[in-house]
Amino acid sequence: MDIECDSVKRGIRIKFKDNEYRLTYPQDIWEQYPSGVKDVLVDHISYLFSCHLPLFFNDRKLKLNTSLPLFKSLIFENMVYDLLYAADTMKESSGDLLKRFLDSEYEFSDSNIKYPVYDGQAEDRALISFTFGKDSLLTYALSREIGLDTVLVYTLDAYKPGPNQIFITYQNM
Repeated sequence: MDIECDSVKRGIRIKFKDNEYRLTYPQDIWEQYPSGVKDVLVDHISYLFSCHLPLFFNDRKLKLNTSLPLFKSLIFENMVYDLLYAADTMKESSGDLLKRFLDSEYEFSDSNIKYPVYDGQAEDRALISFTFGKDSLLTYALSREIGLDTVLVYTLDAYKPGPNQIFITYQNM
C-alpha cells in the first residue's frame, strides 16, 4: 500500500488508494509556519494517520513517500496501547490484533530523520489542548499561576467518529 503525503498551500495532503484527505490550516497560520518544521510535521502526520492501515487491508507493507519520523517509536507505542482498547470494541482478541500490527512493515522513501529547524525566538507561553476536562483545566490553572501566557486550543471534531468506531468501520470494509 502506498501513502503519499505532501505540504500544500494551506496544509497537508494525504493520498491513499484513490482518495485524498486534507489537513487544512488558516492560510495566514500555514504561511508563517517555518518550512523546515513543516517538512518534519508532514513526516509525522503521514505515519500517524496511516500506521494502522495494514490491520484492515490484505497488505502488511506500507510505503510512505516521507522521511522516517523523529517520533516514530512514540507514535508506534501509542498505537499499541490504543489497539488494546480497540480490540474490545472490534470483538477481536487483543493478542491477535497486536500480532497483526507488530507484523506490519513500513518503508519510508528516506530513512534519514529530519530534525526541525527553527531560528525564531521562543516565547514563554503554553499551548494547551483544551477539552474542559479536569486535566486541561488543571494545566490551564497551573500555567496561569506560574505566569505563562496561555493559548487554549479546542478541537471540535464533528466530522469524525471516535477512534473505536473508526476501527470497526475499517474492519467491515
